[in-house]
Amino acid sequence: MNKFDDLRKTTQDILIPIRIVLFGTQAATAGNYGVIDNIPFNCTLVSASESHAVAGNDAGAVTLDLEKLTGTQAPGAGVSVMSSTWNLKGAINTVVAKKPNNTINSNIPNRYFKKGDRLALLLSGTPTAVGTVVVVAIFKIYFNQLPIYIGDEVI
Repeated sequence: MNKFDDLRKTTQDILIPIRIVLFGTQAATAGNYGVIDNIPFNCTLVSASESHAVAGNDAGAVTLDLEKLTGTQAPGAGVSVMSSTWNLKGAINTVVAKKPNNTINSNIPNRYFKKGDRLALLLSGTPTAVGTVVVVAIFKIYFNQLPIYIGDEVI
């Protein structure tokens, strides 16, 4: 018996936040959006939130999404993991929380991440004037539970 045995008996899951901040005018440059984290464990996205200090003012729509990248996929080639996008022209200094979507691709829900998948910010439109964007994604890892298999894949 070791010092973690009691924790294993009582803890069923752990929530891990991943936070990205594009400070000031960094948020107005499209090239600053992309991969934000390499996922080090099997987990599920449970929620995410976004806020921005300065709204975009481009003539077209300016939205932000979270994208799951697998294998060698480049940003923009993955799948959306959110139920809807965030409007970067919307109200400033307002935290907008969203749930992940339940879409299934290749028998695996988009919100499930495997060790080695990547999380990316997916920008749509031109972020003219957007300032200080904060995104927090909350993942659940399962502690003291067997992995789930679909075919030969662990999810």
